[in-house]
Amino acid sequence: LDFEIPLPPLPEQRRIVAWIEDLCAKIEEARGLRSRSIIQTDTLESSATVEAFAGISRALRLPIREVAEVRGGIQKGPQRVPGNSPVRYLTVVHVQRNHISLSDPRFFEVSSEELKQWRLEAGDVLIIEGNGSPAQIGRAALFRGEIPDCVHQNHVIRIRPNREVIDPEFLNSYLNGPPGQEEVHSRSRTTSGLRNLSLGRIKEITVPVPPLDEQHRIATHLATMQEKLDMLKRLQAETAAELDALLPSILDKSLKGEL
Repeated sequence: LDFEIPLPPLPEQRRIVAWIEDLCAKIEEARGLRSRSIIQTDTLESSATVEAFAGISRALRLPIREVAEVRGGIQKGPQRVPGNSPVRYLTVVHVQRNHISLSDPRFFEVSSEELKQWRLEAGDVLIIEGNGSPAQIGRAALFRGEIPDCVHQNHVIRIRPNREVIDPEFLNSYLNGPPGQEEVHSRSRTTSGLRNLSLGRIKEITVPVPPLDEQHRIATHLATMQEKLDMLKRLQAETAAELDALLPSILDKSLKGEL
């Protein structure tokens, strides 16, 4: 192969190799620190939620069916192929934990009467009925009206809270936090490796129902905490990208004789 590389004197080659090896060791150390910081961030997120709900351990607990309207979504079928009345719908892929993904838009054919029945409203809590991963079963997200005239597929269950009794932000935080997830997992069944909650089981999940002002306080506190943690996670991701790009850049410079 005709491939030219700069060939400095041996002492200079050894200096560059030693420098690169030292840099590699420092990059690996930085990656280790980043991994530990991610674990600490996840632990902090979990402990903050546990602490917030521990303060209302004596609050009245009610099944979701008593504090919200719960209903399934639209099942896929040939009649749902988009035609004259396409309406955007959300699937399991779109309902991530604590947020709605707006990418990969999908559409159903939905009549005006059906749209009245299934249209999502700001404040609806969406929860996944089944998932192959135990860690993802029952993950929930609050729909904030991001998409007008939007419906949901049958594997996504809509929980519409009675706002005179329970705050949507509070309910979403509880379902996604360790206390709520513990009950979600206890109610899910495993069939051929697929965990499934079912509509009926979701209705029976119990939630604490303290006074509304206390619910608002907890929801606001957790939302503020989540914003800070999300910012930290973005910085962690940026650091990872920078670390991944650093070594190839240094090697490229070394082969060009720029070190």
